[in-house]
Amino acid sequence: MNGTYSAFFRARTNVPRVFMAAPSITICKVRVTTSPISGTTPPDGKGKGKDTKTKKRKRTDSDVQIVDKPKPSPDESFNALRKKAAAPPPQKIPKLAQHVDEKVLETEDVKRVKALPAKCQVTNVELQDDTAHEVYKGLPPLLAGMFIAWSSREGPGMFMISEFATTTPRVDFDTLWSCFVFVDKGKYVNLARANPLDFKATSQIYSTTKRWVLEYNDTTAICTSIVSVVDSAVTKARHVISTSSPKKAQNVPVLKFITGVHLSQDYDRIVGNVCTVFDHPELHAQLHEDAITFGTKSTTLESPQASSSGGVRSSATKYKSSTYTPNTDTLSWDDEIVVYDARHTAFKAERDIDNLDRLLPRYRGEIPNGSCALVAYTVSQYRRKDSDEEHISFNLRFAVLLAERL
Repeated sequence: MNGTYSAFFRARTNVPRVFMAAPSITICKVRVTTSPISGTTPPDGKGKGKDTKTKKRKRTDSDVQIVDKPKPSPDESFNALRKKAAAPPPQKIPKLAQHVDEKVLETEDVKRVKALPAKCQVTNVELQDDTAHEVYKGLPPLLAGMFIAWSSREGPGMFMISEFATTTPRVDFDTLWSCFVFVDKGKYVNLARANPLDFKATSQIYSTTKRWVLEYNDTTAICTSIVSVVDSAVTKARHVISTSSPKKAQNVPVLKFITGVHLSQDYDRIVGNVCTVFDHPELHAQLHEDAITFGTKSTTLESPQASSSGGVRSSATKYKSSTYTPNTDTLSWDDEIVVYDARHTAFKAERDIDNLDRLLPRYRGEIPNGSCALVAYTVSQYRRKDSDEEHISFNLRFAVLLAERL
């Protein structure tokens, strides 16, 4: 690491930052006591020892006193019944949840997190860059989650932010650091810094599948992450994994995408945040060799068919209507993916993230492998039709090229 880079990050660790404090959880213990059952031995121990017999005598009429019990008036009977009817039924004392991951409020259309763990389960100093320890102090505590990769092949591991000084030495340090410490602005949010209590998951019906979309400030959240790019297909849709067989290629979906490796501690916080909000400890993800794919909706390459000549629709045919809610959080495979060029123009994420279109020029072409980039995406969760697996999808919106690899 060169001296300029070290001095830069040492200066950044002294900058005050404001993060949302996690609420405390108060657990109340209820003690229930029972009275001694009638007929048992008194607590003072009396009654023990030899029984004393009592002589029986014949009861006479003088021993019996007859008292006439007054009957309640109609008004008194009504009031007693009304009070009895108005009295709430006895309630059972609910048991407190022993696991915080159960504390998710779910309705038909919305999921919200109700509580956070007392101790963070994802913080690991060994995963943090030496220049960034202060950034992670005071962040909301998170539950640990798990992303399940679709491939068994392991990758080289996650990135450290200081590694960009070697791989992309021309990166503007101020711009990179502003993207790293960025928390939120409007609908834009850094999943590695945000509080799960500020999110909600809203359900949608997409075709025949129910899916949940991550929202922030009552709108679809556009999340940001710094990645080291390992593959790019933003100009033309193609397969994520190359297929040599033409027949197999017809059935493999094509899409536009960016695949990249996250920063190490940031990745664990992103996983914990997402799994907590969607209320699933494990989620299947587009994860391969430690790299996440941010993509658009896909399509399949079908065999060309003979196009039919133009015809006229008959009024004798009625087409079945379907319930469909168009999802605006995901771009299509033929939509334009905007890539901004910040290689020669500095910006501040906390100030300019919602104004990049006016501030930065467009980058034309594919992002070179090894580049440092800021990826903006939405997050949705769904269950596959052919299995009970819960999946997570990172839907590409745009990207910012911060520096190319030398």
